Amino acid sequence: MCQPSNSDIIAFSSVAIALLAMLATFWQAKIAREHNKLSVRPFVEHSQSRLHGGHISISISNHGLGPAFITNLRLIHDSFEKPLNIVEYLDWVFEHIQLKDVDYEGTNITDETVVSSNKIITIFEFKLLDNQEHQFLFISEILDKTLIHINYRCVYGKTYSYHAPLTIA
Repeated sequence: MCQPSNSDIIAFSSVAIALLAMLATFWQAKIAREHNKLSVRPFVEHSQSRLHGGHISISISNHGLGPAFITNLRLIHDSFEKPLNIVEYLDWVFEHIQLKDVDYEGTNITDETVVSSNKIITIFEFKLLDNQEHQFLFISEILDKTLIHINYRCVYGKTYSYHAPLTIA
């Protein structure tokens, strides 16, 4: 059997070092991709504001670092046959509960609505007059029995869900 020469040993060592360097590069690229996915992960939740006798608002916000692409936002209440979107929910509130002289605004969140990082979107708001205390209590009672369900995705396509009651904590 022949003995490898010094140049053969150097050549084999160079190939081994090159393969190890390539493996390290692939491993580093994998870690960097995982880090990039985490660094743009959105975190969506809802918030509310209820000023007694004044106004009631429900908002969604993204506290993550990347944008959230809302794929579905539904409100669920015991009285509903199916989950409703924002417009259907507000229609139901005003049709079935017979609220009168209440000023309100609603934002319909459609599929692929984008909520940027650190952005808040008010999805609906009731503006009440001082003499509408009973309507404030009535709307609060309805909201306390309503759940919000949000499906969203990140820029990498990974999907997330958020579910919570609209009750006052």
